[in-house]
Amino acid sequence: MREKSFSALPGFRLTMGFTLFYLSVLVLIPIVALFLRAFQMSWREFFEVVTADRAIAAYRLTFGASLIAAVANAGFGTILAWVFGSV
Repeated sequence: MREKSFSALPGFRLTMGFTLFYLSVLVLIPIVALFLRAFQMSWREFFEVVTADRAIAAYRLTFGASLIAAVANAGFGTILAWVFGSV
């Protein structure tokens, strides 16, 4: 008769299955679709799409928000490291 093996992480296979499923649905499938669409375009069409006014506005918003978040994280992280270093 087969003995039950002890698992330190019960339910790991089930949760890993859900994680990989949602990862593929929410992240991998849209990225693959994006690349397939980009490879169907000519270089001229691709350049027109990535330099459109709407795309430039999206780049500015994304990089601006990232810069603000990085500065805030650096500031608060430095303060937190200073506080924890003095304890």
